[in-house]
Parts: sequence; C-alpha cells; structure tokens
Amino acid sequence: MPANNPAAYLNPTFSSPLAGLMRNLAVTDYQRSMLNRQGTVGQRDMERQFRSMREAIPGQFARRGMTNSGLHNKAWGNQFANEDRGLGGFQSNLQNQYMQLQQDQVGAENRYAGTRAQRDYDAGLRRANIASQIRGLG
Repeated sequence: MPANNPAAYLNPTFSSPLAGLMRNLAVTDYQRSMLNRQGTVGQRDMERQFRSMREAIPGQFARRGMTNSGLHNKAWGNQFANEDRGLGGFQSNLQNQYMQLQQDQVGAENRYAGTRAQRDYDAGLRRANIASQIRGLG
C-alpha cells in the first residue's frame, strides 16, 4: 500500500467491505503522514521564531544599561513562559488531531467487523431456513 497515494484505493466500482476498509485505512494513513509533516514544520517554525525573540532580549536591555537588572531577568522568564505555552498549545492541538485520526481508524475497523458479522449472521439464517425446508420435505 503506498502511504502517499490514497487515491489508489478510491475505485468506486469495487465496493466490498474489505475494499472500504482498505480505502479508509489508506486515507487515514495519508492524513497521519501529512500531520507528521505539518507537526515537524510547525515546530521548526516556532523554534525559529522563539530563537529570534530570545536574541533580541539582551540588546533591548544593553542599550539602556540594564543587563543586570531584575527586569532583564523577568524578560527572560516571560520569554520562556511564552515559549512553553506556545509549544504546549501546538503539541496539544497536534495530539488532538492524532486522536481524531485514531478514532477514524477504529471506526473504519469496527464498520468492517460489523459488516462481516452481519454477513455471517445472514448466512447462518439462510442455512437454518434451508435446513428447516429440508426437514419439512422429509
């Protein structure tokens, strides 16, 4: 199964439950790989932004001769708190998206299992009907 091409399983003429499961799993896998890429790029962008913000702090206080002041230390503390909040929110959002993909996958697997169980149940009913008809003839 190619992880980057869910369209390979989107053939509308083939609609067995197994094909539906394969299609849903391929789409979920593709979405998961895109989410991995988005997470990596997003985290790098945030780190780059945080780095440039940290680089500006010493210059802001050096111009005023306040590099040893409490305000300078407070600025560093605020910067790290902002980074922690920003990165934590980003990772929480990513985790929620991963959880949704996992729920989609479990839903697809449950639909397939339900379809399979229903087919087995229907086949059992057919066999029971045939058996009762055979008994009625004898």
